[in-house]
Amino acid sequence: MRKSFRVSSAARSIRPPGQVATPVGLARRVAAALLDAAPQSRSFFDPACGSGALLAALAAEWAARGRAEALCLHGCDVDASVLVDARLAVRAAGAGARVELRLAHADALAPSTPWPAGAAIAANPPWASYSGRQRVQPARTSALGGWPSLHGEFIERIAAHCAAHEVPAVVLLPAAWCELVRYAPSRARVDAHAALARTVEQLGERAFPGVVGSTALVRLLPCARDAARVAPDELELSSALRCALESMPPWPAQCFGDTGVHTGNAVRELVDRAPLAADLREGRDLAAFRLAAPRLALRAGVERNARLRFRVGSPSNVASARVLLRQTADRPIAAVHEPASWFRNSLLACRPPADLDPDCAAALLNGPVAAVFHRLSFADARQRAFPQVKIGHLRAQRFPLGSRADGPELHDELARRARALRDPSRALDAAWEHERAALAGLALAAYRLPESLAHAVRRALAESRGG
Repeated sequence: MRKSFRVSSAARSIRPPGQVATPVGLARRVAAALLDAAPQSRSFFDPACGSGALLAALAAEWAARGRAEALCLHGCDVDASVLVDARLAVRAAGAGARVELRLAHADALAPSTPWPAGAAIAANPPWASYSGRQRVQPARTSALGGWPSLHGEFIERIAAHCAAHEVPAVVLLPAAWCELVRYAPSRARVDAHAALARTVEQLGERAFPGVVGSTALVRLLPCARDAARVAPDELELSSALRCALESMPPWPAQCFGDTGVHTGNAVRELVDRAPLAADLREGRDLAAFRLAAPRLALRAGVERNARLRFRVGSPSNVASARVLLRQTADRPIAAVHEPASWFRNSLLACRPPADLDPDCAAALLNGPVAAVFHRLSFADARQRAFPQVKIGHLRAQRFPLGSRADGPELHDELARRARALRDPSRALDAAWEHERAALAGLALAAYRLPESLAHAVRRALAESRGG
């Protein structure tokens, strides 16, 4: 299957850039989910079958379940060379089962290509965008609105087929399609089929070894046209939380920035790792509420040239960053920037609104609502190997306080409790953890959520930490 995400050197040595085979375990997972969703079906179709991993998995799962009926598998791909491999893979996997295999060399999205009537769908379509850094050209004229993509076209065509024939589908897609605002028009076209319920299971960034990017398993399930749509608990919580926070404004966009020292290809020239006087912090120097002393130093006098590319901001940018946040994290992790020093771009800058104490800002950023909102809203946050906090993520956060005037007593209490936690010399003992838990409770209460929603937020946060 063709993936447009960045591929590691190990994966690149096996296949051309952007092409990654569906792992056997993941293919069996898709096959099992589809057979469970379509227990009466004997006909299945993969509209972008490649070398046949999903078709072979369906044959293997069919045989493993001891199904005596004949299995009809349909596959289609624009690359004729892979269809030979697909036929061999299905033959090997389906030993012991009666399998009828029909493969076609065709473009499944072309209007002239018929899809097998009544066939349930298993698909891992090519992931290719028609815009952005990894765009492919030329764009297909059928891509409508939002962020046009090849995978978007496939899931929309799959949804139309499933609605017309009342069959299910299990599809592997980039998690971004399920979440990003720019994909909303594509999701809306899928959800416009009232006979289908769409559910999403996040698989993280390790579903495809060597691929940097999160994967989602999307199910399209037939349902009565007047039935309520099925949604996983996470989606229900995300929707409820967004609705509850809708009346709370975000902080101004200029409050957050990526103003740290970008070392580029000059890290050896810029960074002194054994300095006599340290003045440069990086992400590992920051924990919630606690900022350790710098361990590195920024060498002065290094000049940019045709070979060296880097960026060092002004001292005023350093001083204005009253709060710092880790860039590699699964939720906002913030600490007050005192004493101020240079910091690398593994730390992000926060300049709280003018009338907001930096310690109060840190209390809200480290709080349960910010953590759960971030994890539910952004696929980057749920990556195990390299979770991300980005400027856009922080600018999307909603806050109950934009200034001290919005709640002076609450503001001052949040700031006081946060200030008591930021002494790096203080041991992380039971008393410290107790105070942090009490502050988290106060930060959650500041949002005045309904108790049922507040309980769901606490549970989601506990589960994410446990995982």
